[in-house]
Amino acid sequence: MRIKLLVASLFTFLLILSWEIHHNVAITNPTGAPAGFTGSPSDGNSCAVSGCHGATAQSGSNGLFSLNAANNQYVPGREYVVTVNIDGSGRKGFQISPQNAATGALMGTLINTTTSGASGTQIVGSGKYVTHIQGPTANPSTWSFKWIAPAVGSGPVTLYGAFVNGRNTGLRLQQITLTEGSSASVQDNSRIRQFRVYPNPLIGEKFQISFQLERRESVRIEIFDITGRKIREVCQELMEPGQQQFVVETRQSFAPGLYFVQIEAGKSRSTQKLLIR
Repeated sequence: MRIKLLVASLFTFLLILSWEIHHNVAITNPTGAPAGFTGSPSDGNSCAVSGCHGATAQSGSNGLFSLNAANNQYVPGREYVVTVNIDGSGRKGFQISPQNAATGALMGTLINTTTSGASGTQIVGSGKYVTHIQGPTANPSTWSFKWIAPAVGSGPVTLYGAFVNGRNTGLRLQQITLTEGSSASVQDNSRIRQFRVYPNPLIGEKFQISFQLERRESVRIEIFDITGRKIREVCQELMEPGQQQFVVETRQSFAPGLYFVQIEAGKSRSTQKLLIR
């Protein structure tokens, strides 16, 4: 009887394994793709490599990801939401990187918005790539994250993406190229003027935030780390128009690294980078 049970269990396991292989529901990196596999000219690789996803990548795909940049133009310093949408019945995953097409340099800043669950993302490769943290089977599977456009004068940015649906099928590549908009910066088009974070880079134990408010507004100032986790809320209050200034102590909560200081005033929002050494 025991031998029959072992044989039956083995047979069942082989059937399940055969079904998964046949339907390509396996994914080699269910907890996130390693850095450098977007299919960009600089990366050289997509997920179609030996021991990973063996299928030939289909270039020129559309509809796998998008962002809220009108007319494929970005405003320097503005924050955009990138949405990934992959259909099909297999396990799914992706990797996206905003790069200079000629040099492969990282352009702008990636920020996680959800860091757990089937829709969670993670930043890898020293902030250059964003990828999944699970390999969900939902049809479709969706993720979203934020991208802060680079500084004035950066020129065109190409977001390269590789997307998988199963181990050996459904490997697709998509890229979106954005040109720099004519606006000087995001704060030039808002009610927040002369937004500064200094000294920057910071070597000491405190920095200052200053800006000019055009009119009476409810203002919130928050500081995030590179993963999108909120480190501190500096203030949330109703402010009168005019020059505003805050001093932030960094003795607690701030390890060396890159941070983002974000100001919301009504419907306006501005973000500045802060490097703490």
